[in-house]
Amino acid sequence: MPKKQDTKEKYDKRPFSCGPYKIGDRSIGKSMTFVRNVHWDPKTDSIRNAYPDKYVFQMGYELVASTDRWIADKGNDQYAVPIFNEVAPERVAQVLTKPELKKRVLTAVDTATYYWPINMTRVKDLKVRQAINHAWPHQQVQTINGGAATSEVATTILAPVTPGYSKFDLYGAAKKPNGDPAKAKALLKEAGKVGYKLVIAFQQSDTQVKVAVAVKNALEAAGFDVVTKQVDKSTFYTQIGKLDNGFDLMGAGWSPDWPNGYSQFYPCWSGKNIGDGRSNYAQLNDPSVNKAIDAASKIADVEEANKAWATSTR
Repeated sequence: MPKKQDTKEKYDKRPFSCGPYKIGDRSIGKSMTFVRNVHWDPKTDSIRNAYPDKYVFQMGYELVASTDRWIADKGNDQYAVPIFNEVAPERVAQVLTKPELKKRVLTAVDTATYYWPINMTRVKDLKVRQAINHAWPHQQVQTINGGAATSEVATTILAPVTPGYSKFDLYGAAKKPNGDPAKAKALLKEAGKVGYKLVIAFQQSDTQVKVAVAVKNALEAAGFDVVTKQVDKSTFYTQIGKLDNGFDLMGAGWSPDWPNGYSQFYPCWSGKNIGDGRSNYAQLNDPSVNKAIDAASKIADVEEANKAWATSTR
């Protein structure tokens, strides 16, 4: 974007387009249409291309509604592609048992990691953070989201398909996927923090309401006092991206923009990326982590860089 077109806080209202498309119309939280940008010259842009005359984005659909449209495959929905909405948990069995539907879905593990950043400015005691990890009901959350066919229990930050991935399981999630409440409570007792209050933010959706209940029950069984806050989906990442957001834990997700460790670790975990609207939701600012990220990012050799990211993830 040209510097003169940077309108700061007003930019969201009218973004500048130097590509093949521009925003035609927009209804915040409901829809947005991309139309051809008549000022774009393909001779000056060898990277991007103009294909359809327009793109129509529709927002705000719950998983069942969008999945049913995808299954019906009628009218304009025949040309539609779900972007963030996955197959609804209630429809997973139907989709996977019908060959004509199964061939239209991705069933392999992708690059996205769904995780729960702990706000380091609020939850400062290491034993409390460890207790949260040991108490976490991974398998129950996985089941609510559709079971093993839809996701794998993550034990690492990097997904297995991302270069630099190194397999390890610091909190024994693979052995105890439903958590270890006894160990978590013991850690809280050691810290003198039994009854520690946690405020957890979740996206306001049918599935995440169920996840919130499972997480609340698991953490309370481990000795925490849990308050869950449902946040509107359309503003969720804006809310958790605020420095003073009032949350101790937040349900978030990240997929690297390109396949390497930097694209995951710098945005989410570098102390240099802390600020309102930034994606270091945990507000982690650990000198050793910052140093490892900086060092790995300067390695030009791809294989050596991947080894460095594998080491730094531990």
